[in-house]
Amino acid sequence: MAKLDEQLTMLKDLTDAKGIPGNEKEAREVMEKYINPYADEVKTDHLGSLIAKKVGQENGPKIMVAGHLDEVGFMVTRIDDKGFLYFQTVGGWWNQVMLAQRVTITTRNGDVTGVIGSKPPHILSAEARKKPVEIKDMFIDIGASSKEEAEEFGVRLVTLLFLTLILQ
Repeated sequence: MAKLDEQLTMLKDLTDAKGIPGNEKEAREVMEKYINPYADEVKTDHLGSLIAKKVGQENGPKIMVAGHLDEVGFMVTRIDDKGFLYFQTVGGWWNQVMLAQRVTITTRNGDVTGVIGSKPPHILSAEARKKPVEIKDMFIDIGASSKEEAEEFGVRLVTLLFLTLILQ
């Protein structure tokens, strides 16, 4: 049972680590922690890739295991006067699954939680209610009442400000 608990802890740590493209540091550190005991050499290249090497028997098989450290996410592109955040995707998302999802915004001041929303159905035209909401019409509500308050929470535009979707 202890081995299963260790494996579940590792899986949880790896899946909880934030790692949007361009900001994989946390995911890389978690992976390095778990790979170190099994590797003879662990290094990071100039692109941020984690490379682990295990030397086996000279005439034995040569095996390479490759995977991604990064995950899809979002990037803030605009903060409106009411404190709502507008965003673009980084990686592939289906807009049908995004509404009402909780997100974590990683800022210099720490994490901020928000919820993806859109205009409510009762103010949309009958035709608009029949279509999925487009990403350009979605926003993230972080509880700020103004652009200035959102900025006080640590939210900034584009530059290394990433969001990670937390599916419930």
